[in-house]
Amino acid sequence: GVVIDSTNAYFEETKNKYVKKIKLVDDTYNTSRYNPHQKYSYLTVFFYSPKPEDLPNPRRIGDILYLRRFSFGKYNDSFQGHYLETQYCSWALLS
Repeated sequence: GVVIDSTNAYFEETKNKYVKKIKLVDDTYNTSRYNPHQKYSYLTVFFYSPKPEDLPNPRRIGDILYLRRFSFGKYNDSFQGHYLETQYCSWALLS
C-alpha cells in the first residue's frame, strides 16, 4: 500500500509496547472509491514492538509499505491491519 499518514511511535502502557499507526491506500482500497460499508476509505495498520526502532518509519507520503501475513478486519467502521507477532508476519518499507 501507499503511505498517506503515519503517527510517531508512542508507548502503550497496557500492552507494554510501542505502537505506531500508518494509513495506507492501494488500487482496490482508496479514497476515490465509494464503499457504503466503510466509514473511511483507507487501511489503518497497527504495529507493536518493545523497541521503537523496530517499527517502520516512513519518511514521506507516497512511500510503499509491503505487508505479509497481517491480520485484517473491520473495527468501529474502519478497516484495520494488525502485525502478528509470529515468525511468518513481516513488512518492508520502500522509499
